[in-house]
Amino acid sequence: PGPEDVDGVGNQVINIVNSDGVITRSLITLDSHSYIDGDVLGIRWLYDNIHENQINWYKNVVLDLAKRNQDAAKALPAAKQKSYAELEKVVPSSFFFHFPMEEYRLAWTEYVENDYKDTKNVKYRYGLPGESGKVVYCGIHPDQLFETMQELGSTDSTFCGHDHYNNFSLNYKGINLTSGYSIDYLAYVGIYKQGTQRGCTILDYDKSGGLDFHQENYYQDKYQNDARESVTMQED
Repeated sequence: PGPEDVDGVGNQVINIVNSDGVITRSLITLDSHSYIDGDVLGIRWLYDNIHENQINWYKNVVLDLAKRNQDAAKALPAAKQKSYAELEKVVPSSFFFHFPMEEYRLAWTEYVENDYKDTKNVKYRYGLPGESGKVVYCGIHPDQLFETMQELGSTDSTFCGHDHYNNFSLNYKGINLTSGYSIDYLAYVGIYKQGTQRGCTILDYDKSGGLDFHQENYYQDKYQNDARESVTMQED
């Protein structure tokens, strides 16, 4: 739990630090909480949001990361200090949480309404949705998380789950929004037979903190075990 004045469990920071003691990228996890307003089992799709005190905590984290890099760079020779000038201003970061933000829905809707073509705000990366209805089932209340990410300029990518059949990634207003593959066999009736939703997202970091990522379906030779599951695959 915590920190003490921050709602939720599992709000934490995992820093990738190089041999010079400089943080090249930060991985930030946030608790997006659970069902609310009496929707105990989630059957009315009443989901919570990331809370304001968590967003304030995130702001302080981003500022602290830059300060830590400034302190680390001071201990290095002048030539090396120059190479870390950008990382002293802002440390690139990625977010991980369960419920998608509202911007996932806004981005996908804008892309669909433009006949599945990129727009000024939305750039398609990969994948496809599998959920029906609203497609993206996000928290029901407005919040300022996405706007805060834009303001601070640190977070360039977010990764969520929750919508078990959604496996797509869009860049929305400069930030990559990704719904990861599921490993679920139980949540929906018949999902154990659906192979397209099951797998993982591979994240590759370079030495300067740059990030590339892609999804990999479970049903390929390098992941297969002896279970020999019988599944069907969704069509694109």
